[in-house]
Amino acid sequence: MIPATLCFGLGILADRTWDLNGIAVLVTGLACWAIWYATNVYSRKHFKTACCFLYLMIICSGGLWHHARWNWFPENEIRMFASDEFESCVIRGVLATEPVRVAAAAWNPTLDTMKPKPRVRFRLRVRSIRDQQQPREVSGNVSVSLFLTDEQATGRAEVSLPQCGDEVELIGSLIGSRPRSNPGEFDFESHFRAKAQLASIFVDSTDAVKQLNPSKDVGPGMRAKLRANIDQTLHQHLPSNHAAFASAVLLGNRDQMDMETRNRFLKTGTSHLLAISGLHVGILASGFLLLLRLGFISRRNCLLLTIVFVISYAWLVEFRPTVLRASILICVMCGARLLGRSALSWGSLTTALMIVLIVNPADLFSLGTQLSFLAISSIIIGKPWIFRAPSQDPVIQLIARSRPTPVRLMHRMAREIRSAFCVSFLIWVMAIPLVAWRFHSIALIAPLLNPLLLLPMALGLYFGLATVACATIVPSGTFVPATICSLSLGCIGTLIDLGADQPAGHFWASGPSGYSVAVFYMGVALFAVFPHTKLPARWCIVLAAAWLVFGWLVPARVAKLQRLENQNLEVTLIDVRHGSAALLQLPDGRNILCDCGSLSGSYRAANTISKVLWRNGISQLDTVIVSHADVDHFNALPELLERFSVNSVWISNMMSDDDAPSVTTLRQALEQDKVPVVCIDGGSCIAMDESDQGSELSIQFLGPPAISTASLDSFSDNALSLVMNIKWKGRSVLLPGDVEEIGLESLLREPIDRVDVLIAAHHGSKNSDPQRFARWCKPTIVIASCGDDRVGEKEKQMFRNGHPCKVLTTDELGAIRCVIDGNGGLKIDRWESDGWQTIGRL
Repeated sequence: MIPATLCFGLGILADRTWDLNGIAVLVTGLACWAIWYATNVYSRKHFKTACCFLYLMIICSGGLWHHARWNWFPENEIRMFASDEFESCVIRGVLATEPVRVAAAAWNPTLDTMKPKPRVRFRLRVRSIRDQQQPREVSGNVSVSLFLTDEQATGRAEVSLPQCGDEVELIGSLIGSRPRSNPGEFDFESHFRAKAQLASIFVDSTDAVKQLNPSKDVGPGMRAKLRANIDQTLHQHLPSNHAAFASAVLLGNRDQMDMETRNRFLKTGTSHLLAISGLHVGILASGFLLLLRLGFISRRNCLLLTIVFVISYAWLVEFRPTVLRASILICVMCGARLLGRSALSWGSLTTALMIVLIVNPADLFSLGTQLSFLAISSIIIGKPWIFRAPSQDPVIQLIARSRPTPVRLMHRMAREIRSAFCVSFLIWVMAIPLVAWRFHSIALIAPLLNPLLLLPMALGLYFGLATVACATIVPSGTFVPATICSLSLGCIGTLIDLGADQPAGHFWASGPSGYSVAVFYMGVALFAVFPHTKLPARWCIVLAAAWLVFGWLVPARVAKLQRLENQNLEVTLIDVRHGSAALLQLPDGRNILCDCGSLSGSYRAANTISKVLWRNGISQLDTVIVSHADVDHFNALPELLERFSVNSVWISNMMSDDDAPSVTTLRQALEQDKVPVVCIDGGSCIAMDESDQGSELSIQFLGPPAISTASLDSFSDNALSLVMNIKWKGRSVLLPGDVEEIGLESLLREPIDRVDVLIAAHHGSKNSDPQRFARWCKPTIVIASCGDDRVGEKEKQMFRNGHPCKVLTTDELGAIRCVIDGNGGLKIDRWESDGWQTIGRL
């Protein structure tokens, strides 16, 4: 089974990497099958040749299965009617899942201008769509986000929601799945495509949803109603924060938990507790089996009933990949015990993987699936070391039997505790490369914390189910299990808070590259699966250390040395929607961030910027320059200070005297992290690098104008923006912030040499007079960092009226990079899903 699963997975990987031709793969697979059949039937002497063609056929099967699920959709798939912009339309369809409440996004009242709305999310199986044309029949699934008012979210106002199986008509904004617009971002397009969900609908209020026909479905509808009833029961009998936690661990509804709490789980390396995984299924199955063994039921019937329980629970949580893997292994283990055979082996694990890939081949690339199988693989690898067989020495066995019962129990408990910590440590070590690559997070406290959470997690799961059962059967007895469940989950929360507050318990890192991670796990598989390649433990440690140096630490250093050799200046305008963030990578290896904020939210902006920095191997910023005191230019900085080392922050003298709440919050964060603040005057010119040829890298601050402190209140923050002109090898890039009003007038009165790249002032707004601005600096390229529809054709024409230029926007192209090489050549790149693509040269 192991070779067949590896070949099947290899085919899936090949199709995802190269997008193979489905017909060619089908023909190749049929040809391989014919050759295998003919060789196996008519010429048994060529057994090895027949096996090769059999494996090729399995590779083609995996590639074809993935290609079909990934590419072949009906012609009337709803994605064909969705664009990359929000378009209002009327949709009819049937609810495929129960509505689940989603906690509002992270919000800081002093840094964020718009408070996120709580919402309800469900999947809709669409039937028809009506926009400005006639109604048309469509097919496919869409994710529906239905926004609620604060009163509806808190229960102060009644809200009536449709149920799974109901046919509804709703009015909302339809949008297709967007590709990644920045390096290092999570690929939501692939994530939803793997679920055959290629579009989303956003509905502003419950009034825009109309129920047409009640539910008629039996299977999925019954499951959804059962899930909704369990979720409602938990919220009725548990405190709100504990109810959301209980719903996450029992039903997988972790979106109900607020982002701050989920981040604390991430920092402590315990995020797996919020996603139903093999741990949850194993705990529930063990408790159910133990409960049955207390009664008058034979061992055989107990194992059979456990299999039924596990399959039923997997059905309840919608056969998620991690649950499916755990359910298969538990069923195999129960069957092996019935037959008296060994259960946990590579054969059973690869069988589970094959079934998961047959159900959905795209799950091969799901992080949850990867971590789930990695955890079991770690246990199999470390089984001889962790679960040592008892000594066969008769003397030692006699001594052990002669000990008092309490002593024997203590020894057994000590062995179990040792095994738990060893398993936790081994899984943590094996998962570090993958977690660091995907999350850029390393939780040093995780190996210690995870075993301590096993007992309260088990109690929370057991008594959470008991709460649901009592509420259904004996409502008057619900208080006891609900109290124990709440205390257990509260204990977990307390331990998580203690772990998250330890300064040395967690740190952020850029992580290794994807290729290095692949090399690591290929090496682990080679030494673990094939006995003749196994090495002594000391050599494994040496090889792991070599990989850490050459696969993780050295590549970042090599990239920095390459930039020093090429003498490149790179200016990357990060797509933060309506906001500003520009990364300057200097020829001498230093990294400067010019502005870091967005109206889409401080946490979201910090996440986007962080991933770009980590993708470039950056863990330290030499300087952060804040152009002015608008939150969409700096609200991500307090969060970035927790993730990166910042040597200094440059601001204008006017901003240093600003007493706005947002600036006060920033000032407090800088003081807490002891980051030096440097005040910059307009007219300053700072030489960043001196070269032998006399060509100087410099940042010239053309603004803000000198204004008396007494008159500051009469001008807006935009008028007092820092205006930066970066020069290198005869090229220049101008970053004017949001300059307007008196600052703009003062700027345009002073002559300037022609600039090559202009970052549009005020995100391309008319308030910064694009036509006069372009006439003044005569740019060749104009780049606007803006949100949807902020800069249209009319605004682009205003720049072109001032001076012939090419206008680019981040909302259309994603992140945009300007590279000035050591010879003065200028290259403009845009980010696409597969990397940087050059779109112009000067």
